[in-house]
Amino acid sequence: AGGDAQEAGLTEEQLSEEMEVLDETEIEEVDAELPQESELPEEEVEILDEEELEEVEESTEPMEEKPHQPTPLEVLSKYIEADEAVNQQDLLRETQEEFINQILERFMPKFIKIPTGSYLVGSASPKGLERPLRKVMLQEFYLGQAPVTNDLFDMFVRETGYSTDAEDAGYGIVFEGRCTTRTDPETGREIFSLTRGTLARHVSGANWRHPAGPGSSLEGRHNHPVVQVSHHDAMAFAAWAGKRLPTEEEWEAGARGASGQLFPWGDNWLAALGNFEAACLGGTSPVEHFGRKGMSPFGIYDLLGNIAEWTSSVHAGQADSPEGRSAEKIYILKGGSWITGGTVTAAWRQIERGKYWANTIGFRCAV
Repeated sequence: AGGDAQEAGLTEEQLSEEMEVLDETEIEEVDAELPQESELPEEEVEILDEEELEEVEESTEPMEEKPHQPTPLEVLSKYIEADEAVNQQDLLRETQEEFINQILERFMPKFIKIPTGSYLVGSASPKGLERPLRKVMLQEFYLGQAPVTNDLFDMFVRETGYSTDAEDAGYGIVFEGRCTTRTDPETGREIFSLTRGTLARHVSGANWRHPAGPGSSLEGRHNHPVVQVSHHDAMAFAAWAGKRLPTEEEWEAGARGASGQLFPWGDNWLAALGNFEAACLGGTSPVEHFGRKGMSPFGIYDLLGNIAEWTSSVHAGQADSPEGRSAEKIYILKGGSWITGGTVTAAWRQIERGKYWANTIGFRCAV
């Protein structure tokens, strides 16, 4: 250090004073890896020759550690009690000020408190991949009131420059429902079409910005759930937002409530309270489209239908075998989607590889 000070033009007396200031309590150790000369940009090597170097006194002040800078979503997230969520009014705005507030609410995701307790999960009469009925004990957590929307995912991408798996792969899996309705651009009339079965295709250029491929867009769909996202994409968003994905049990507890009812709205199947195949929408709908009638006892929207939702839970059959643990993980999805036919309970399950994405799959976050 003495040699450096002399090169900077300091006398021994000044050096002594400087060393008195820099006692052990004021010095921070900073690990810094200096680039090799070969790694420097060519322009910098040409400019920084000996004739152009300036002598600069080294600062004796300790370096301050930068405080954690929360992401916009960490700042905007709102945490509320279940009673408040259940009693909130449907999002119907009449005045201009209320309409502006409604737009702003799209960027302020709400998270509902699910209290510590014992919850029913599974089915008394399991079908397909459903698991047997049982009770689980869960610690208090917060569950997103709605799935992550296109608006929120767009905020994430703008902030980070993130590229989804579908974008990197250059294609997406596009489902076409059995029944769809569309508006004829020339006549303005609604056209209803019915096919024999659900079709799925690998479509080049399909991704979260273009859910059904080139020609499709997010116009008019900003408050729809984001789709064409893999489990990896969902985890990346959650990490950026300071959140996580819910477990299968947490998701189901949020949907069924303390009583363990079969559906978010009660124990009777009502297809009109969700975006299922029978709705013939042919795609996703806004996350609060079905209002309070379709929400769970905790005040959580859009749990059945619209999109199947990634969870953090790994398929048990894979997790229990050495071969499965070394292979690509298979995760549980919950809720069914707009192509799901028949009765869909909160116990419904779907399994997919983590590197899977489609225009029927999205996610919500938990804390």
